[in-house]
Amino acid sequence: MRGMNCFSRRLFCGTPCYKSWNRRPEQVQARFWVKVKKSDGCWIWQGARSSVTHYGMFNYLGHNIHAHRAAWIITNGPIAHTRIHVLHSCYNGHLGCVRPSHLYLGDYKQNGRDTVISGRSTWGARSTRAKLTEEQAHTILELQGKARSKDLAAKYGVGHGAISAIWRGDSWRQLKGRA
Repeated sequence: MRGMNCFSRRLFCGTPCYKSWNRRPEQVQARFWVKVKKSDGCWIWQGARSSVTHYGMFNYLGHNIHAHRAAWIITNGPIAHTRIHVLHSCYNGHLGCVRPSHLYLGDYKQNGRDTVISGRSTWGARSTRAKLTEEQAHTILELQGKARSKDLAAKYGVGHGAISAIWRGDSWRQLKGRA
């Protein structure tokens, strides 16, 4: 009884009764939609958010899932497989959009493609681990065969393996065709 609010303590004999009531479809929908700010565009999630991804989180039948996934399930029914992603046609999922008309199902590849198209990918200089700018990587790529990786590594403050990775196309591969 400790984690329950006074509303639930008055109505129910204990936690199991409260949990079984709270899992009824109409109660799940009521709990969900009260946390959504509706407008003409995106409907923004106002509830809890993941501290890592910043996507909205919702407790659906005892499991914490992304709010946009819960919106899809509440509106369209269960999703056939856990490897199927709920994607955003508006590219505002990271802002908390849960509007059902902005959601569609896709796979891991489509999700990655959408991330790149929307400009939210963390490749290249936007990566938190990047030590080089795009211009520096492009210059290093142009110097392939003209300079030693050891010398370029010392100049840019990275290991010579990072220079070799650029030349091989293992890192900064988006620049490979532009050199």
